Amino acid sequence: MDSVQKQVECLMRLNPDTELQFDDGSLPANSNVLSFFSSVLRGAIQAPSAGGSSNSSSTIVIPMKGLTKVQWLEVAPFRHPVEPAAVVKTWAEAELLLRVGSLFDLRPALDKASEFLTANVDNLTVTSSNPTGSSSAGKSLWKWLQLADELRLSGSLPTLVKRAVDVDWDGCSKIENIQGLSAATLQQLVMTLVAFTEMCENITTQRQCRHCVAYTLQKQFSRCTVCRNYLGG
Repeated sequence: MDSVQKQVECLMRLNPDTELQFDDGSLPANSNVLSFFSSVLRGAIQAPSAGGSSNSSSTIVIPMKGLTKVQWLEVAPFRHPVEPAAVVKTWAEAELLLRVGSLFDLRPALDKASEFLTANVDNLTVTSSNPTGSSSAGKSLWKWLQLADELRLSGSLPTLVKRAVDVDWDGCSKIENIQGLSAATLQQLVMTLVAFTEMCENITTQRQCRHCVAYTLQKQFSRCTVCRNYLGG
């Protein structure tokens, strides 16, 4: 067990009054800490009948269906004050943070995953948007764009949209890539495509002037830098 995990487990055992029941066992927790980091768990704590229950010792019991203790402990350093501060290192870790963060509205986990996604967007590739198993599939550009849109990761979406336009222009019109995207993200995609098209039309290229036969770097319809005559269309 590393030092960070030890810190997390010690923090979770401080004044425990709640029991989190996972698929593979349970963990103690403090209701105030849970309520501070998660609106979903706060609701279960405040209204046991809606999601949790109380046993004879007044411990609040909250079922964490579909989640294991290991997964919860992997996410824990991103919501607890530990030293050194937790850093997302892999795409699998980022995906776990997004999954658990979205289930329980854990903003610190979502924010850390979003920061990792933005910082590593250049590593995303054009692969299947529904990856299953391959290492390259874990870095699917369209998979992460769809996930960021679903979870409303406003900090990452503009960067992901730009990446999609930069590396997969044709893919921006494929149904399997854009189906399910929100209206706001689709609009952002269209606007980025338009801006990219206008930029391409204005890129300077080396052209030969038909008046003085000099080669010059100019935009379309601009003047020759040598004889000042219009280069033409």
